[in-house]
Amino acid sequence: MSTNEHWNPTLTRRLRALLHADPLLGMRNGDSRREESLQHYDSLPLVIKAFDFITEHMGLEQAVDRRQLTEALKPLLEKMDDAAAIERSRERHVTMVNRLVNALRNRTGQPFEMEYTVFDAGAAIRRGLQVRLIEEYESIDGRIVFRLTKEALNLFLNALDLDIEDAQTATESK
Repeated sequence: MSTNEHWNPTLTRRLRALLHADPLLGMRNGDSRREESLQHYDSLPLVIKAFDFITEHMGLEQAVDRRQLTEALKPLLEKMDDAAAIERSRERHVTMVNRLVNALRNRTGQPFEMEYTVFDAGAAIRRGLQVRLIEEYESIDGRIVFRLTKEALNLFLNALDLDIEDAQTATESK
């Protein structure tokens, strides 16, 4: 049996798309390793809201900066504070948003680097992938603002909209 019967370019594309979620899942795994005052914040809903807010403002004259992102995430941060019976704190919210942005930018602004395996010509081949999720740039008015990369937009607008439960139900009904 040739490798093409086991693996095809569509599987490679899907694997690469899935790898773009890895930094987000890594953030979630790190939630419990933050200092105690920030451990009650669940990073995934904050990231999803941040992606949504940035996406809504991309291409408009009002691109999103850190202050605006903090304000957009404030209601979620406050609800997480309330659920943990912790007093609300603007300073803690700003710290958390900064941690979130730094994690999305891979702290140094360099892309996330990961390896994955594909199969070609009868062999398993290791390849590298560089992933960027969010970028900072200077707006016309001189502010440092955010935009999602094409890959992050694709992940957020397309891949995350798949209703896996509905697909599973449809498969089971067949």
